[in-house]
Amino acid sequence: MLTIFTAVLVCSCAGMIVLFWLKHWELSTGRMLVPGLRPRLALAAQKMLALVEERLPRRALEGMVGMGLWLRRSARDALARGLISLEHMLEQVLFMLRHGFMQPRAGGGGKPSNFLQEVTEHKRKLTRMTRVRRKVDTPQDVSDTLRDR
Repeated sequence: MLTIFTAVLVCSCAGMIVLFWLKHWELSTGRMLVPGLRPRLALAAQKMLALVEERLPRRALEGMVGMGLWLRRSARDALARGLISLEHMLEQVLFMLRHGFMQPRAGGGGKPSNFLQEVTEHKRKLTRMTRVRRKVDTPQDVSDTLRDR
């Protein structure tokens, strides 16, 4: 990139040097270089100047206004889509709260399995035990128990 900019700078400097040399030649000799071409070049330069000073800034401004309108419309559409998605999600949550989170069992709510019956029975036994019997034995209690046997 630096090479390109350097080449453009060198070409621009060379062009300016040539233009200054030609103008010096015209002033020192009193002759004009290509006199018939000057009115057409002046008209082309005037059109180019009008393009750069008036038309391009106007088109850029129109483009920026159009881009602003497009951005505003896109933001509005994105917000609307987001709100619709949020509404849909809230409807799903409300449905789940109304009808419960769990799906009905495939067995139709019949008798529980043998394993679940055993677990339930064991829980009942544990809750009926006294607090003393449920107490976790310390290592000292275990050694005392083994000594008594």
